Amino acid sequence: MEKQYIVKEAAGIFWLIDVSQEGVPYHEPLQINEIGADIFHMLQKHMKTNEIIDKLCEEYDALREVIAQDVQEFIDKLEGYIGKVQEA
Repeated sequence: MEKQYIVKEAAGIFWLIDVSQEGVPYHEPLQINEIGADIFHMLQKHMKTNEIIDKLCEEYDALREVIAQDVQEFIDKLEGYIGKVQEA
């Protein structure tokens, strides 16, 4: 991740914010949920997708396939917003 992003919570809503921007053009914050914020923090620690899925499987009672699909969808959404988030 080239730019610097942080997650902030306000009124129960989590926002991914580009803190390195100069303001013009303005890059609006991305609204995410609490699990999305957790995934973002795990990506910042350079965890691989499978490690993230394993961690979420430990925490939540859901099928691994469902968690894996949700994680990949979030990563795809995140990459659409900030660019590549993991090395191949």
